[in-house]
Amino acid sequence: MSEEPVCVIENNKRFVGTQDEWEEYDRNQVKICVAGDSSCGKTSILGRLKDGVFMSHSRSTISVDLVIVRLRMRSGKRVKVMLYDMVGDDRFRLHSPLNVISGVEGVMLVFDPKRPETFTSLALWRKRLDLDIGDEYKKVVMCNKSDLLSDSARSSELSQQWIEHSKDSYHCKLFFASAKDGENLTEGLGYLLQRILRKRAKEDIVDHRQNLRRIGIDSGQRVEQKSKCCK
Repeated sequence: MSEEPVCVIENNKRFVGTQDEWEEYDRNQVKICVAGDSSCGKTSILGRLKDGVFMSHSRSTISVDLVIVRLRMRSGKRVKVMLYDMVGDDRFRLHSPLNVISGVEGVMLVFDPKRPETFTSLALWRKRLDLDIGDEYKKVVMCNKSDLLSDSARSSELSQQWIEHSKDSYHCKLFFASAKDGENLTEGLGYLLQRILRKRAKEDIVDHRQNLRRIGIDSGQRVEQKSKCCK
């Protein structure tokens, strides 16, 4: 029996949600930046996630494009994902400051395996992201256009490079993906969302404990003040 997928996209026109389901989407919003050099296929990835189609020819992004994807996690939680397609061309990067996008919790880093320099430049993207939005975000790395790779290239060359040089510094998974045939796009996005939602859950627990501690302190102070008044 096959394992249930991490998430299922409900963004297509066939999905007709109830009012409660649409309200759940609005309650659970996640902002993710999609970053990488120009012509790595970022826009095609978002087109595949949003509409389920492959755009073989897409215009270069010259600012920040927003794509919204609605999906249901394995747990049943419905999430509205706001994906920001970052400009990859050096000529236009000054026109897309990341710090204007508040509340970014995750980043999808994309590279083209046929252009090794796009993999190397991911380190520069990380530095820029750290400066603009801080270093608390979760990451996933997508090797797009993997349909152009042989099985041996996947299993040996790139995988070995990732294991030896990058896995420990990125602290995330590498997905061999393809906007053309849809391979591993939902899986990569689902993995990133799982990491973000787990981080949120941990932060909620910490906040809850701090609130309980604060309530306890306030209650103790009130009891002490009351006892003094009664003397």
